[in-house]
Amino acid sequence: MRNNYISTMTLIKNQISLIVRKKELFSTIIVIWIMIGLINLSSMAFIISQKDGASKLVYSNIFISLNSILFGLLAILTIACCFSIQMKNNINKIEIRYGFNVFSIYFSRVFIIVSIQLIGYLLNLLLSLVIFWILFKNNDVVIYRMYVSAFGWYIIVILAIMALGILFSRFFSESMATALSTIVLFLLVLIPGISILFNPQINESMINYLKQIIKKELSNL
Repeated sequence: MRNNYISTMTLIKNQISLIVRKKELFSTIIVIWIMIGLINLSSMAFIISQKDGASKLVYSNIFISLNSILFGLLAILTIACCFSIQMKNNINKIEIRYGFNVFSIYFSRVFIIVSIQLIGYLLNLLLSLVIFWILFKNNDVVIYRMYVSAFGWYIIVILAIMALGILFSRFFSESMATALSTIVLFLLVLIPGISILFNPQINESMINYLKQIIKKELSNL
């Protein structure tokens, strides 16, 4: 048991060292974390400026979709690095040759992928809760959806992409696994947008909102 623990910790340290040494990969991870935070911050201005509930919901869905894409891309990126590319270069076979067991090899990689996702997730959850505390008033459902309940959706996106991405990397080449994971991600991202179409009240509000915009534009001609 102790040997398994030591082996796993050694492999985790190796994976951390590998990611840090790859400056482009490491900087991309940091940039994605920051971009998610910037999206949450910039969404404050858009949502505050909208008086109509339907337009608020549209903007919140756009921001949730953008965040979902970034969380998903982060998972795809780290899976490609820790699984697809390393398997392509036979690093896992070299580790087995050095006496590391299969469980430790796979667990160390999953641990790193989950940790990278979790750091970005928790940092932005904390930021969103602060924004929610500042903006929330009069039981505004859109504010709650954007800054609180959306993080439940992000968990679903992250877990789905991680599970399928790791599965794809096991049976397909690096490029094919990445392509399939990206397709799944964009199918998942469509869900928040499509959900509006099945809400008659929102559709009616959106139609009225668009009519107001058209009238305003025509009056300026």
